[in-house]
Amino acid sequence: MKAHSARILALAFLFTACDKSQKLADSKEKSTGSSLPLRPASPKTNKSASQNERLQSAFREAKKLRTPEERNRAFSSVAWDALELDQDLASEAFAQMTPGSEEKNRLLEHFVMRSAEENVEAATRWADSLSTDGEKSLAFGKIALVVAEKEPERAAQILSESGVAGHDFDVAVVEVVQRWAATSPLAAAAWLSLFKAGDARTAGLEQVVSIWINKDPKAACAWIPSIKDAKLRQEAEQGAAQTILNAPKISQVNLMKFATPAIRAQFNKLQIQTAAQSH
Repeated sequence: MKAHSARILALAFLFTACDKSQKLADSKEKSTGSSLPLRPASPKTNKSASQNERLQSAFREAKKLRTPEERNRAFSSVAWDALELDQDLASEAFAQMTPGSEEKNRLLEHFVMRSAEENVEAATRWADSLSTDGEKSLAFGKIALVVAEKEPERAAQILSESGVAGHDFDVAVVEVVQRWAATSPLAAAAWLSLFKAGDARTAGLEQVVSIWINKDPKAACAWIPSIKDAKLRQEAEQGAAQTILNAPKISQVNLMKFATPAIRAQFNKLQIQTAAQSH
């Protein structure tokens, strides 16, 4: 998507790009990820000092474990317990965990979303500093979901600027356009048109068309024939036909009044397929 940044900006996504992340210093041992984006540490007390010693001991014991599964569980436990007490230790435990593991991903999701709620720019800088594309895809996807609640256009821009792909990215694309289509379906569709053909574009366009047709069927059906790309136009027609097919019978009659011949053809095809599958 980076290659399309100029075109995206031309669509009036006038948002300031985030500064590139300043990489955090390496820990004494080889790390497998970046530090967590944590809040200012709470003042230490005698009780917290005792808890810190316990966590330091648990961290040392975790390093001795033989299997990755055991180490991930142990480091995850240390990281969660140390989040408000010893942020350096929490970050070090996070860094020792295997990229892509369930434990590390859960920790990553929680903190990138909490960080995005407080400071989107800081969250994106941290996401950009992560060590693998899988982690970046997950992090940027979660940031986009947080931002999309109030600013779907900005969420789309964050995804486009991230330059990473993956399952989590695709899921985020679909969920962002769902929110965007509620207020500006044409802009959401224009953004999707910049994607290469694939599951994310198809699913996203189906969501946009579905929301638009239910809100303003005349405008939605009039827009579809104007799509210049034949493949994209066909995906929109299929999405429209599927939306009409899924609607209650009484609504189908009204929606079909605005359907183009191409949408009607797709609708009839889907009806035949559905009938065949039911037998």
